[in-house]
Amino acid sequence: MESKPPKHTFQIWREEYLKGATLNECQYERALLAADRLNAVGLITNQTWMEMVRLANAALINGEKSK
Repeated sequence: MESKPPKHTFQIWREEYLKGATLNECQYERALLAADRLNAVGLITNQTWMEMVRLANAALINGEKSK
């Protein structure tokens, strides 16, 4: 069973990697790598990791649309 992560971990990640509504490919990769690291060391749950991936995917798509 996964332990509950600090609630602020997700917020910090979001502020650091999703500052705007869009990401370019480099920013997207950094956001996913950071989310993977947080998940690997147990600071976030798998469910939180999936939400981070969804948000990063949406920001990348928004970035592609704005080109």
